Amino acid sequence: MALTIFQKSILATQRKDAERGPNIHAPAKATIYERVNLDNATEGLVKVGGNVYTRDSSGDYQKIVDADDVPYNKYVALLAQSGTSAPVAIVLQNTFGEVTFTWTRVQEGEYKVTANSAVFTEDKTTILLGTIGTGAAGFFENAAAWDSTTEIIVRTTNNSGNEADTRLSNTAIEVKVYK
Repeated sequence: MALTIFQKSILATQRKDAERGPNIHAPAKATIYERVNLDNATEGLVKVGGNVYTRDSSGDYQKIVDADDVPYNKYVALLAQSGTSAPVAIVLQNTFGEVTFTWTRVQEGEYKVTANSAVFTEDKTTILLGTIGTGAAGFFENAAAWDSTTEIIVRTTNNSGNEADTRLSNTAIEVKVYK
């Protein structure tokens, strides 16, 4: 009788399971990415921490993605702003560790995100922002720019090209800082 995927969870320690066969050196419980037959498959991905492993033809697990190989830290959020309020960020991902990000309204149509430490390295920071939209007020666009090692500026304009509020509505922002 084949074991279920849950019965085959790989535990934290070097462990060879006679029924399954492979060794995996794992600091924590593993997560199975795909539901596959682990008894005789040469496929299937396993994630342990930030590392991803695949099973080779001999039944052993080989690391294919090392968490330390990612060449950047990333902050991803959805922004919303109305009236004279500061933008509200729904943070989807933050790999900067203990760094926190605070959003403020500078003036009409201008906002900044401030990091509590100098993480926005000049010439190594990229910013992607949902840039163009339409709404009841007509055409508008958004722009973002590096300002300092702790600040990024976001600007929103109305259909006349003037800075204007209430233009961020689930607007995606992604900031990557390459190592």
